[in-house]
Amino acid sequence: MSMSVQMLYNTYLSQLSVADRLALIRLLVDQTITAEDQALQNSKLYDVMNFAGVGQSNAMEVDAQFYINNLRSEWE
Repeated sequence: MSMSVQMLYNTYLSQLSVADRLALIRLLVDQTITAEDQALQNSKLYDVMNFAGVGQSNAMEVDAQFYINNLRSEWE
């Protein structure tokens, strides 16, 4: 069962000295930064070269410049 932050503070942390509260804050910040750094390192980054040739199956038989000119003409 999860305990609310306020209940946790009232039950355990309010009794700590100022020095212990500051030490706890430092610990929480350090642990949070470490967890965030690990999450960023573990996130999968894609190399643009992985996408080489992906659109070949969708290639149009229309000249690219003709296609762009048609799109631009729709804006007017």
